[in-house]
Amino acid sequence: MEDIITYLIGLAPIYKILLICTLIFLTALAIFPGHNDIFLILLILSRKTLDLNLIQIFCIFVFSVAFAETILFFIGSKYGHKILESKFILKKFPRPYQELISREFNSKPYFVTLLVRFTPVLRGLIVLFLSSFKISPVKFFKHYIYILPLYAISLISLFSLSEKFVDANNNFIKYSTYAVLAVFWLALVKIIHSNLQKALNESKSV
Repeated sequence: MEDIITYLIGLAPIYKILLICTLIFLTALAIFPGHNDIFLILLILSRKTLDLNLIQIFCIFVFSVAFAETILFFIGSKYGHKILESKFILKKFPRPYQELISREFNSKPYFVTLLVRFTPVLRGLIVLFLSSFKISPVKFFKHYIYILPLYAISLISLFSLSEKFVDANNNFIKYSTYAVLAVFWLALVKIIHSNLQKALNESKSV
């Protein structure tokens, strides 16, 4: 990731933005390996070097992720029935779990959409998987359009505000603090995802 940031510094502004959008887009599609949250964190911390502001970073991130996941949603709605039968999907998401997600989405679309956003790494796959149930795009995207921006704002706020409390003159302390914050964020996402999944599974028995 650091090599990518170094490469971006030398590019013209338009190419720099296009390449950042492409990297986030491909990562959200699960074509390019990586974690979009980590890439977003690096962009926030490198924004002055890259000559970007927080609003630009927010717009780039939200647009790129939303575009990628919208494509995945409509691919899933068209070819999802084949995807659901694959051995890989059945191993990760057995049929009882698939039926549970489908049922819960119809009754609590905001809850399942929130679960998608707090799924570590495999978000694109979850969107593809979810759309396979022929769910209403309107139901999904009316919650998606505020959950994704709020998620991005939370992450951007955490790291941009933390800069005020970090000693910029001491690289060891600075980077150690950001590393701890990154681990904290990723752990928080995992904990929220686990609790949402637990609540979803408990609803099965209700």
